[in-house]
Amino acid sequence: MSASARMDTPTSADGYVRVPAARLTALTLNPIWAAADEDVLLQAWDAGMPACRAGYCEWVDQVWHPPITLGWCWFVDPRHTYRLLPQSVAGNVMIVGPKGYDIGPAQTVQCLEDWICTLSWGQHINALAAHTDL
Repeated sequence: MSASARMDTPTSADGYVRVPAARLTALTLNPIWAAADEDVLLQAWDAGMPACRAGYCEWVDQVWHPPITLGWCWFVDPRHTYRLLPQSVAGNVMIVGPKGYDIGPAQTVQCLEDWICTLSWGQHINALAAHTDL
């Protein structure tokens, strides 16, 4: 990758990589880990989700500097569709508004969830977590 292709952001003292909401589409997440997890399955059931299987996953975008990492809990519904467990996104991203101010942790999680739900990530989870039995 050429240096000009990197998405450099200033390193912050709080560990967040600040990303404008409009630049989320520039992220190129690559899966690094996924596993089925019985505790996540129980959380999904407790939340009223029709989960047949559940777990967590970790992703990284190394084009950004510093690298962006995101993780979330997922579940598989009875139609075999992978879904994000609400309020489960975690990572080192803080979304900033048009004037460059942080939108805050709760709004960042919601923005990231909305964006993640537009991505095709289920097949990656299926491949990575295929050998994890509950």
